[in-house]
Amino acid sequence: MASMTRPAGPVLIVGAVTWDVFGGERRPGGAASFAARAAAALGVRARILTISGADADLAAFEGHEVHVIPSQSTLTFEHEVHGERRRLRVLARPERALAATDIPRGWLDSRAVVLGPLLADDVDVASFVAVGFERVGLIGQGLQRVLDGNGVVTEEQSASRALFAALSPRCSLFLSEEECGPWGRRELDAVVGACERVVVTRGAAGARVLRAGHEPVGVAATPAPVVDTTGAGDVFATAFFLGVSVLGLGEVEAGALASRLAASKVGLVGAVELPRV
Repeated sequence: MASMTRPAGPVLIVGAVTWDVFGGERRPGGAASFAARAAAALGVRARILTISGADADLAAFEGHEVHVIPSQSTLTFEHEVHGERRRLRVLARPERALAATDIPRGWLDSRAVVLGPLLADDVDVASFVAVGFERVGLIGQGLQRVLDGNGVVTEEQSASRALFAALSPRCSLFLSEEECGPWGRRELDAVVGACERVVVTRGAAGARVLRAGHEPVGVAATPAPVVDTTGAGDVFATAFFLGVSVLGLGEVEAGALASRLAASKVGLVGAVELPRV
């Protein structure tokens, strides 16, 4: 692999911290937490903008600058896992969304931003895109989620309005194959055409990098024993985005780096420290 350069400018990571409940066990999580762990493993010191209740575990943000918007509640998901199927239900959530107006004034010089919405309305993604960051990494899962009256999470069967509103030529969009699998070819092409690239993660099958007018680039998965897949996609997305946007890597190199780091994550439980790469 080519030698990696250090960050050319500050990186901002945005998203709610969570509690993930598995049976009787409560684990800290959230896309922002996993993104922070990935950044640390790459030697990138980031700025973290998050929202949480007083009970939140913020250990994943150690070594980074952190600005917490206080809330009455921490976003909490109940996970019911049946084989490869997972059912999510929201048990508690903050009373408002994170918005670009929450960015500390001294952080407005951030050049790249990683946005990790977990629900369609927990991060005002469009407001952050409007700031004009040079590069935007959007982990898009939350923009495709719908809650029923009991807080159970289901997924849109087509690209949501919120997703389209967040796209720009500066955006790298990350989605899983399950999240965009039901889309038709024309719809996927429209999404790909609206941003810099779309990276579709495929679990043990690796990932595909899609760019308008280019052949897809395949990313092989790194084999690893699987203990906990929660957050692996967030780790992959963050490592890939920082690889191409901050460390100066090409897509193939960034994909290999992201694959290795995601493999490390699936062997660990929760949003714990990842090995340096």
